[in-house]
Amino acid sequence: MKTLCFAALAALLASPACGEVIISEIFYNLNGSESGVTEWVEITNTGDSTVDLSGWIYGDDQDGSYSDPFAAGTSLAAGASAVITGQEAATFQSIWGDGIQVINYLVEGANTGISLANGASDTNEMPAIFDASNTLVDAVNYENGTSGWPSGNGASIYLLPGGYDSVANDLGNNWGTSTAGVDGAYSALLVNTDIGNATVPDVASPGVAVTVPEPSTMLLTLLGLSCLTIRRK
Repeated sequence: MKTLCFAALAALLASPACGEVIISEIFYNLNGSESGVTEWVEITNTGDSTVDLSGWIYGDDQDGSYSDPFAAGTSLAAGASAVITGQEAATFQSIWGDGIQVINYLVEGANTGISLANGASDTNEMPAIFDASNTLVDAVNYENGTSGWPSGNGASIYLLPGGYDSVANDLGNNWGTSTAGVDGAYSALLVNTDIGNATVPDVASPGVAVTVPEPSTMLLTLLGLSCLTIRRK
């Protein structure tokens, strides 16, 4: 029994889940008129170590539009979140506040932005991230208010507590619409002309992960379940 339990622990420690980066928030329908430059996604490192994002790529895997590789030296600490956007970091932070890690992407050397559909369906929108070897890390085929997905109109959609893995974030019922004062969401500091002619602030929680489970906690839980199963047999 002990051998089997230790074998299970070794397998879990070797799992690629230790360092998994997932998409945890999407803002595709800002108040007023918007462009691909101002739309954004948030990624979160659910693992227990820093992930080197040098050479990673962001894009819409449904229509084949992709960013240039992220700059050398870009990284994401364990448990941390970052926003991927076409806006410069200073511009984004003037709207949402300081202290947010911003990864500004370029498209073919000119920042035209990667546009995300407001009326997304299961066939026309899939923001995705790829590592430096061009391997898919995570993708979310979100929909707008259908198939259990929330609707984001002037507010981002974000992963609810308990949805922080690359399987759970594929399901619409694990996402919610950002509401000021709930799960770290707040109103934008500016109603900025850079995001159109909006007169109402947008609502989101950029750079804030609602809950990122401790990898060690997940390991112990799974190990306990494995050992329990062995004993019952």
